[in-house]
Parts: sequence; structure tokens; C-alpha cells
Amino acid sequence: GNAGENGAKALAIEKMPITGGTSRTAGGYLISVDSSLNKGESVDGIDATMAYWHDLMEQGGDTGYPNYDKVEDVLGESGAVVDHMVQMGVPFNPDIVNFFGTYPVASVDGGGNVMMDSLEKAARDAGVEILLDCTAEELILEDGAVVGVKAATATEDLTIRAKSVILATGGMSQNPEMVASYSPEITEVVSLASVGSTGDGIRMAEVAGAARFDNYWSSLSGMALSAE
Repeated sequence: GNAGENGAKALAIEKMPITGGTSRTAGGYLISVDSSLNKGESVDGIDATMAYWHDLMEQGGDTGYPNYDKVEDVLGESGAVVDHMVQMGVPFNPDIVNFFGTYPVASVDGGGNVMMDSLEKAARDAGVEILLDCTAEELILEDGAVVGVKAATATEDLTIRAKSVILATGGMSQNPEMVASYSPEITEVVSLASVGSTGDGIRMAEVAGAARFDNYWSSLSGMALSAE
């Protein structure tokens, strides 16, 4: 929505019939370091949050991942992002909590589905055009720069030129071939990601010359299921 808010002509293409991807099934919890929602709350700031991430990553051994300077930059802006989402009309619960007792988290009232509905409405209200059922297939390169994207719907092929192109395409856990190639040790893991998470953006970025981190990183969580 920022591009539309700033007066730019913006177009978002979404290959699924609904926006939001896996975020729609999420709980709507967002790391919120020093947001306006934190005021008056006894929650940890950036130092405690970074300490948690260092401890977490050390459990996986010395992989070289992640770049902690970048992590700190992203986490340091997380509160401002939450504040901006509040301004965009995303309804948050009033209480900030220390997630796992280590870092501050804001929660959307209604979870991920309400969060994505609110963000989509804000984008449309700001003048962003959203094309659903439209698949990005290839980045357009000229003199080493990305100047657009080739996409397709069920009825037509599109060539879209733009001053700036942003890939916000999620992961690849619903693409068995890519999972087997990048992270073969988890090929039998059942993914809860959106069916649209098939690595399209990763593939397009690599073709365009993007550098891939040497060690693929997988986020895993346990879930107990009843056999009954």
C-alpha cells in the first residue's frame, strides 16, 4: 500500500484467487519492538530480542546464517511496521505480550485472515490495482536491470513494465522437486504452507542473477495429531 499512498501507480499480481497466501492461516502474531502499542507495557526491547535469536540460531550449529546486522535492522523496524499497520486499519488486540518470554509480540484481532483482509482493503483504497488468478512467470531484464515481469492469466499473456518490481512470493514448500533439491532431509515433512508456495519468486530471482544463500534454511514446528 505504500506506493499507492505516495501517489505512485501500483499493480499487484496474485496467482491465487485470493490474496494473502500462508499469512491468512497464521495466528496474526507480529514481532513488535518499541511500537506505540508497547507503551506502558513491561516488555523486552531490541537487546533481549536479539539475544533470543542468537540463542535460537546457535542450536542449529555454525551455518553462517543469519546475518545478524540485517536481522537487527529488520527487528528494529518491526514496531514502526506495526504502527503503520494500525494506521492502515489493521485491528490489533490492546495487550503486547512477551512471546516465549523473550520478545514483544502484537496480535491481530481476528488473526491472519483479518490482517490480510485489512491490508488488501488499505491497498485498494490507496489506488493499488490487484490482479487475481494471475501468475508471474519471468522477470524482464534490460542491461542487467529488472524493468518488468511477464505474467499470465487463464485467458491471456501479459507483459508488465515498471520502474520498480518487488518479489513478495513466499517460499517453495509446496514444490516437491525444489524441496528435494534444496532441502532433501525434509522431503517427507507435511507442509502447512499455502498451495501457492511453489518457489516461483525464488526461481525467477535466480534466473535474473540473484545470489542464493549457500545453506537452505527450513523453519520447522511440531504438531500433535490424534489417530482417532
